[in-house]
Amino acid sequence: MFPLIFLVEDDDSTLLSKLLQANHYAVRVFPASTPAVLEAAEKRRPALFLINAPLEASLDLCVAIRQYRRLAHAPVVIVSDKSSEDDRIRGFELGADDFVTKPLHPREIVARINAVIRRSLYHRVAAIVEVGGIEIDTERFKLSVHGIPVEATATQVRLVEYLMRNEGRVFSRDQILDAVWSDSRFVTPRTIDVHIRRIRQLIEVNPSKPAYLKTIRGAGYCFVGKTAPQAVAATPPAWFPAHGERRADPSADGIPSSRLPSAS
Repeated sequence: MFPLIFLVEDDDSTLLSKLLQANHYAVRVFPASTPAVLEAAEKRRPALFLINAPLEASLDLCVAIRQYRRLAHAPVVIVSDKSSEDDRIRGFELGADDFVTKPLHPREIVARINAVIRRSLYHRVAAIVEVGGIEIDTERFKLSVHGIPVEATATQVRLVEYLMRNEGRVFSRDQILDAVWSDSRFVTPRTIDVHIRRIRQLIEVNPSKPAYLKTIRGAGYCFVGKTAPQAVAATPPAWFPAHGERRADPSADGIPSSRLPSAS
């Protein structure tokens, strides 16, 4: 399966999409509409967001992606006809991983996308967190105890993951709400108590005397135990070109943004 790129464009051009597909990427194209892109990413996280829209719309979407907890580390590349230093700096400051200016060079933009995805693979947060026989797979939202899967909701997995990754730190109910719920307007702090009680029933030998999920009276909750995150393998996928490999490309010269031939 090829890596998936969400291509956000403000026109009906298929040139970038064809370029990406020719270089072994799966592509989904979206208009410059923040809700539609985020809703699709909630169902399946892309390997990268490539945003080719008016600069202000691109920056707004980039900010929305960074504020969305599950997408906060997703790679974002902005394509723009704005080339001033101030515009590029704004893009980086608001969360873009790269900022490509027009006119586009097919080989260059493909190389930049490859590089951004490669860096994200090397630096991504560990997908597995394990402590004392309790294991969380954060990508599949799975919780297991001593190798036996238990039925936990996605919210419960996010909550215990947050506490495990911050082992020993005490968090108030309000802090947990802000960190775990993307929209906490309709959630009360007492909701945390309910989720903690249910998580204890899943992971504790004696839920009434918890060994992991501790209540700190007057302060909040903390997870006690030495976490051991397992790093994701840092080997680039097979679809990356070998280091130093060159592609034959008769269109290596600069081209206008309205005419983008394949890089392959």
